[in-house]
Amino acid sequence: MQTFYLVLIPLLIALAACSTGKPRIHPAFYYWRTNFHLSTNELNYLQSIKTKKLYVKFFDVDWDSKRMQAAPKGVLSFKERPPKYLEIIPTVFITNRTLVNSSIGSIPSLSHNILKKLKAQREKLKNPIREIQLDCDWTLKTSTKYFTLVSIIRKSLKASGIHISATIRLHQIKYYKRTGVPPVDKGMLMFYNMGDLRDLDTRNSILDLEIAKKYLTNFKDYPLKLDVALPLFSWAVLIRNNRIIRLINNVREKDLIKSHFKNLGSHRYQVLKSHYFFKGYLYKDDVLRLETVPLDGIRQSAIMLSKLIKNEYITIAFYHLDEEIIKHYDSKDLEGIYRYFD
Repeated sequence: MQTFYLVLIPLLIALAACSTGKPRIHPAFYYWRTNFHLSTNELNYLQSIKTKKLYVKFFDVDWDSKRMQAAPKGVLSFKERPPKYLEIIPTVFITNRTLVNSSIGSIPSLSHNILKKLKAQREKLKNPIREIQLDCDWTLKTSTKYFTLVSIIRKSLKASGIHISATIRLHQIKYYKRTGVPPVDKGMLMFYNMGDLRDLDTRNSILDLEIAKKYLTNFKDYPLKLDVALPLFSWAVLIRNNRIIRLINNVREKDLIKSHFKNLGSHRYQVLKSHYFFKGYLYKDDVLRLETVPLDGIRQSAIMLSKLIKNEYITIAFYHLDEEIIKHYDSKDLEGIYRYFD
């Protein structure tokens, strides 16, 4: 009899989801550029995998050291309005140094300013707004300030029926009793940037499943429902004289198979001749550590997480929408990725 009920309960949940007519899985993308414009290729790509949700970064909140106060940076400019069928989730990235430098007494004012800026940006849209997402990699020292800010914003938007979500990192799930849990309606697990970018011995700071496996605990006990964000982007880490200089976005292996580079193995390439590269200058003997996300890595990530996250409804978001990125991933392959959560 017990076995019968164990089989019956998941079946009833599935039937309930079907009866509402609402799909269980919601594919989505992040839009992380400063000018809103969707190309024909990007629109077709979204439609091919039935994407109706875009997490759009409206602005950053960073600390202005000259004015000694938090200030909006990278404010999104709308060259066009998004198609009406897309649900837009306004996203605000808040740097941790903003919280470090802000006093606890200034948090209500900061919350008010964020809400005011969000309202001004939202008025440029005709799309439905049901959720706002806050993106911040808070620390133990800033958690009280961040959770206070989140709580104020959530309370202010409650009457309008807008939910608040927050980005969550793997270590914040494993050690949630220590790091705390933000007072939001749900979390978005950012399943990337898990390695130490600054460590010269790091293999791939974007996606390293061996590192990820060490943090796949406490999912059953974590008090927030989780959506999932998976990476599509790539970069090259520029190393000069054993020091990390900067990141070069959107580099792929094909860009490094030239006479200007020597393959050192382990996804490292030595610069043989000084030259311009991706709008920057490389010097002889610089080293590039190429970090990409192969399709199989995304597939394995989805398989691992689908065993741990069993929501009735779940959003699977890909980071991020850009022609230079999506051309490396067939839309049918990405559809196969989010279907692992079905």
